[in-house]
Amino acid sequence: MKLVFTTKDEGQGTVLGLAMLYEVTVQSHGGVQAASQLGRGGTLTLLLPRVA
Repeated sequence: MKLVFTTKDEGQGTVLGLAMLYEVTVQSHGGVQAASQLGRGGTLTLLLPRVA
């Protein structure tokens, strides 16, 4: 599943959202994987633990 969300025009964003995303993920004992390809963009994969 591909999820894209932004509230800003292209080129107007900040990394604050990514920093907050990372912090919440780490506090949940999860992780983040990042990958990018020149000219194609990037992908962030959130790894979160399962909850019973």
